[in-house]
Amino acid sequence: MTKLLLALPLALVALLIACDNGDGGGTTPTGDITPTGDVTPGATESQEGEIPTPTAEAEVCQPNPDPATPDFQVIDQPGVDDTVTTPVTISGQVLAFEGTYQIGIFDAAGVPIVETFGTAVGTEIGELAPFSIDVAFDVDGPTPACIWIYEASARDGSPIHVGQIPVTLLPGAEPEVCQPNPDPATPDTVQVDSPISGDSVTSPITVSGRIAAFEAQFKITIFDATGGLIADVLAMSEEGQVLSPFSEDVAFSVSEDTQACIWVYDLSARDGSPIDVVQISVTLSP
Repeated sequence: MTKLLLALPLALVALLIACDNGDGGGTTPTGDITPTGDVTPGATESQEGEIPTPTAEAEVCQPNPDPATPDFQVIDQPGVDDTVTTPVTISGQVLAFEGTYQIGIFDAAGVPIVETFGTAVGTEIGELAPFSIDVAFDVDGPTPACIWIYEASARDGSPIHVGQIPVTLLPGAEPEVCQPNPDPATPDTVQVDSPISGDSVTSPITVSGRIAAFEAQFKITIFDATGGLIADVLAMSEEGQVLSPFSEDVAFSVSEDTQACIWVYDLSARDGSPIDVVQISVTLSP
């Protein structure tokens, strides 16, 4: 009986402890602080219109119809995303039939801003040939644009071996005194020692250097900043077909200091167009 009386208080104490430290029924957080759907990951995605779907900005270069490989084209300048003023110099190496390549500058909608062509010279057939061309353009404000360098297919005239360079064109640049060079010379065809760009000269001006010209005959022409003719002479080098010295006095007449561009070049035997052109910007003084 005594053991029973002692056991009852102990059982009562154990029961009280169990009620206080049981499964937590007495301390479970109420529904008042349960996290709402507002912070559930992805909850807002189901609410149409609350989170706009981002859209990528349109690429300035249209889809490339036939991307060039390094075997057909290497572009040195301009670089991707360059900001350029007129005229932009485009240079590199290209492999094209008879060296003729096409240049196009297009706006973001694909509308042509400029379309022209050039000729790469100076290497063996089937090899990359160096080229450099100055391309003038006219825009009213900063204009995202895409420069295309490519060959026209002999089959249907479509662009092949296309290189694309996204750039920004800027307006407002002062016009260059030298017009775009139709066929820049390489050092193995023409070298001009005098005058040099930036010189101020009086009449007659002595133009000297070395040239590899057919039958030793070549042209020296002086243009004003608008492309107007100031002087035009037929000159001779010491020997034809090889790089040979020349020196020619060219007379001109101006009434005031005049920005001008001297061209030293050969003429194409095929169509008489200027080839292997060197340009020198000078100031002509009376």
